[in-house]
Amino acid sequence: MDAAEAVLYILVDFDNVPVLTRQKGADYVLHCALDAAANAMKTSLPRRVTVRLYGGWYDGVRLTRRAQDLVRSRYFSSPIPRCPTGFAAADMVLLKAELARTLLSRAGDRNAAPFACTYRTRPVLEVGFRTRFPSNTSCQTNPCFITELDVFFRTGECPRCSNHPDISGCVIRDEQKLVDVHLATDLLYLARGGGPVVLMSSDDDLWPAILQALPDLQVLVHVHTQEGGERAQYEKLVGRGNYVKTKLM
Repeated sequence: MDAAEAVLYILVDFDNVPVLTRQKGADYVLHCALDAAANAMKTSLPRRVTVRLYGGWYDGVRLTRRAQDLVRSRYFSSPIPRCPTGFAAADMVLLKAELARTLLSRAGDRNAAPFACTYRTRPVLEVGFRTRFPSNTSCQTNPCFITELDVFFRTGECPRCSNHPDISGCVIRDEQKLVDVHLATDLLYLARGGGPVVLMSSDDDLWPAILQALPDLQVLVHVHTQEGGERAQYEKLVGRGNYVKTKLM
């Protein structure tokens, strides 16, 4: 692929994007991602930019409601000209978005099935949920509600009555599965091409993949999305030249 056909991929850990940013809609998130990449790279971007969103998009084999809402954005239909904020018209790019449904290496394979069951709802007791409540409180209610809640989370049973039916599943937890490894795998795949890549996440689970991919990349722009994502391990990479750290704008 020559330079004119090169695609800059922006890999976005969607749930790691601040809630207030996500609430402004898919287009706003995509624009923020493009602006952060353009300002960090400080050079003309490749003509084509694809923002790839990672998340728990499938409940079983069906798209979740959130995924259905996202793909209504015009950027999911076809590439649209967009100029990064503050840049000249000559820096216009063709911006496109896609859900990360399968491996990037198989994105053009019509026989590649999307990863199913990446969004799951499970009882908290089933996923090893733990509590750490004080052994005593100054609560004037005896027994204290917090103490009783601790009993419930440890046993799945009502501490006041033994006649309830099974209530162990009445508190549930939404989970994403495969998402971090999927993003890391795509990052390593892109590193084989040696071009620039933009990673938008503050998740430390991606740290091993960053270390592995970095020597092969022309540049890795790491867009931190959360406060507290400025950990020492990232600071050590800044001086290498091909690692650029920035914040979500």
